Amino acid sequence: MSLQRVALPALAVVAVVAVVFGATSGPAAAWSALGGGLAVVVLLASTPMILGPIALVMPGFSLAAAVTFYLTKISVLAAALVGLSSPQARDGVDATALGLAVIATTLAWTALLVVAEIRARQPIYDLPDDRS
Repeated sequence: MSLQRVALPALAVVAVVAVVFGATSGPAAAWSALGGGLAVVVLLASTPMILGPIALVMPGFSLAAAVTFYLTKISVLAAALVGLSSPQARDGVDATALGLAVIATTLAWTALLVVAEIRARQPIYDLPDDRS
């Protein structure tokens, strides 16, 4: 699976959502949508970029690395939510634009990832050498 086949269209979705919110609700909504969408792309793209090399070099360590990395991403998201819940942040952030951008980008990323994996056509099993 090529990360570009998923990340570039997902970034296009982020741009479209930001432009739509900018045109309909103003610049604060556009920046909120852009920030939410980019956060999703960064968090989802970081998984294959970090765990891919680890799985190739140390396959036995990949499960522990994946769980640790998942907990790290959850901690980052929790910190972002705490930061966004402060009164100062709520004044400059359009919660609707942020939430819809996160949802749209996540759905687009998931759909694009499924399509990319289907097109990869990786065999699930190996046939035996002797066909008797």
